Amino acid sequence: MSISVIQTTSKQTADGVTSINFNFNGITAGSTILVPVIAWRSTGVSAIIKCSDADGLYTRDAPVQGAGLAPFAGVFRLLSASGGNHSITVSCPTTTFFICAAMEVSVPIFPETI
Repeated sequence: MSISVIQTTSKQTADGVTSINFNFNGITAGSTILVPVIAWRSTGVSAIIKCSDADGLYTRDAPVQGAGLAPFAGVFRLLSASGGNHSITVSCPTTTFFICAAMEVSVPIFPETI
């Protein structure tokens, strides 16, 4: 079975913020939502960045933490999403610059396939 991308959206911040929100509309029940995140600030952010919506906290896979300005890259996932509209929030308790995307894919993705 192949994976098909159904829809995508993205957002970034120009200034440091503690969260970034974006809407993802018309999600098909049972699909998977993937949210790749790139973030940076003056100290490490890896352990404290979270992604969530009304379905709950997304699982974080494949985090990478750098040095210097502490860049972080990771992929968050929600398996078996509920159908309808999702308001996704990526957050960090301290001021952070974010670049985020979201994609809905047509089949469930399990950790061993990422």
